[in-house]
Amino acid sequence: MPKCGPDEVLIRTEYCGVCGSDIPRVLEGKVRFFPVTLGHEFSATVVEVGSNVTHVKEGDLVAAIPLLVCHKCPNCLDGNYGQCLSARFMGSSLATTGGFAEYNVLPATNVMKLPEGIDPMAAAFVEPASVAMHGLFLMDFKPCTDIAIMGVGTIGNLVLKAAKIMGARHIYAFDSDDERLALAEKAGAYRCYNTSDPSFLEAFLADTEGLGAENVVEAVGKEVTINNCIKIAKVNGHISLIGTMNEDVTIPPELFYQGFSRKQLSMHGVWMSYSDIFPGKPWRSAAHFIRTGQIDVSDILDRVIPLDEAMAAFEDYRIPGKIKGKVMLKF
Repeated sequence: MPKCGPDEVLIRTEYCGVCGSDIPRVLEGKVRFFPVTLGHEFSATVVEVGSNVTHVKEGDLVAAIPLLVCHKCPNCLDGNYGQCLSARFMGSSLATTGGFAEYNVLPATNVMKLPEGIDPMAAAFVEPASVAMHGLFLMDFKPCTDIAIMGVGTIGNLVLKAAKIMGARHIYAFDSDDERLALAEKAGAYRCYNTSDPSFLEAFLADTEGLGAENVVEAVGKEVTINNCIKIAKVNGHISLIGTMNEDVTIPPELFYQGFSRKQLSMHGVWMSYSDIFPGKPWRSAAHFIRTGQIDVSDILDRVIPLDEAMAAFEDYRIPGKIKGKVMLKF
């Protein structure tokens, strides 16, 4: 049992989601060092608070904020916590702290009290939902504009729901999986396109009078999807790159000049989900909308399992299409 200092909080994990970044860590050993404790999408109950802690108390349900920052460097002081010069991240760079552990001691600033009435399991979606909202905030998404989402897995689906809350006019969903597209349509997509259909781009441009969408979110992290985002973006449009890249990306010269440059597109890098006031508006907004049910996570949940069934679930990731949504570990 870890010990709690005066400026710290001892928490007990309730639920922790499996992130796509956890899969190569478990199945391929792609971690920075051993030992390491995985897991960064988790809700927890406060067990003990340090003598200097006032914003939470024993028994409170909290979201664990996985990014540990100094709060002192120039980037932190500017509210750019994701760019902290000495940042560490739970689930990838800490030996004994992470969501796959039953108990954790965290700095008091790394626990956010959750609104009354939020479901503890749904609360473990606050971290990925905050990433979706952060991507929209960074591109300065405005109400009554159109948005196209390339890839509607867990993050893309959450982007869709966040865009709907934020007043999107038309939401266009793209994926190669018909089941994901059906969920996107149910969640509010105006039109859905299967990218394995050779005519998907032609169909989309016909639906938008040849103009494309002002806002485009890439939620896959592959060369083909990034290039597709350039093709579907409107003149002076914005592209947010939320997908995690695991391969080189090449933009052909013709697409770069005739697509990206000629259309004067803006491409936004998205790094996690932090902003002023720590952990930031994306976190507080995600928690609020999950509690109200405006961000419904039930349709992107594959299974809820105890920790001792985790490895069997990770093996299922080796089988394409077997995992349909988020795997959630229950403690």
